[in-house]
Amino acid sequence: MMLLLTIVSRFSSAAMIRAFSRDPAVIAFGSDYLRIVSFNFIAAGIAFTTSSAFPGIGNTFPPLISSMTRLLLFPLPATLLSLHPGFHIRHIWYLSVGSIVFQACLNLLLLRRELQRKLLFPKNFHDGIAEPNSTVAS
Repeated sequence: MMLLLTIVSRFSSAAMIRAFSRDPAVIAFGSDYLRIVSFNFIAAGIAFTTSSAFPGIGNTFPPLISSMTRLLLFPLPATLLSLHPGFHIRHIWYLSVGSIVFQACLNLLLLRRELQRKLLFPKNFHDGIAEPNSTVAS
């Protein structure tokens, strides 16, 4: 769903903004915004999905860490960027994309680590196929 929304936003951004305004400046600004920020959609879907998986496997600490990391990677740098001469709002949009992509990647790495710790396979597990009547240890 997020991939579809990203594609629509990337290629139909002007039409989407025209639904709200006919002002050419607003359409140009809004289209630019949607084309850049649409990359957030896929990463946000991954970040939200992986964050939701952690409570299901019994560890809520990793999504807390990744959320805190995003909070450090977005608001503080955004504030500092806004103070520099030559600042443009696009810098904030790109920073937003970078921070959510980082969070999604961090969540994927943390989830992989957590699953490797939690999933223990029997010794008779060969080439991805378990022996009949064997179980996965918990």
